[in-house]
Amino acid sequence: RSPARVWALVLLAGTLRLVAPPPSPIPLWTRVLQGARIDRDYFEGLRRGPAQACYDTLKPFYADLAGLPEADRRFLFQRVNERVWDEAQRLAALSVQAATLRFFLFNMARIRRGIARLPVPTLVAWGDADRIMPTANLQPRVDAQPGARGALLDGVGHLPQQEHPERLLDRLLPHLQRHAPGPEK
Repeated sequence: RSPARVWALVLLAGTLRLVAPPPSPIPLWTRVLQGARIDRDYFEGLRRGPAQACYDTLKPFYADLAGLPEADRRFLFQRVNERVWDEAQRLAALSVQAATLRFFLFNMARIRRGIARLPVPTLVAWGDADRIMPTANLQPRVDAQPGARGALLDGVGHLPQQEHPERLLDRLLPHLQRHAPGPEK
């Protein structure tokens, strides 16, 4: 809404559409209409299973979850299990999922028009091993905004800032430096 206040933008897997959604046995409209019940059942299933099952839900977010440092894996194991058992966090997750899907379904045309007019230098960074948002989404997002550039990060999943921050910074810092505002005159 205020592009003059932003001198550069970096999006991580910033998509306009899901070109090739991950396989799901549940059709999209069923998920939209019955999402809360489906997600409630999912959380209840995780609560009945072993703690390892909660941790395993993180695998699609990383190119190599097992390759993260031991301290990160211990933290993630503890954190994901806490979230599954914390009712407030479960309800927040369900609320965000439902609201996000509805928001994009009903606002996509307006969002596309706004992106096409966005004058902010934008870098769209994407992990080449992202299984949450397929890399086929990268080019359509770049093409939607004049002057936007794409950066594909080798060996990185959906969370480059955690999995390989150095690979992200190698692409992010030159973009920010190239577009940094000069001294005030």
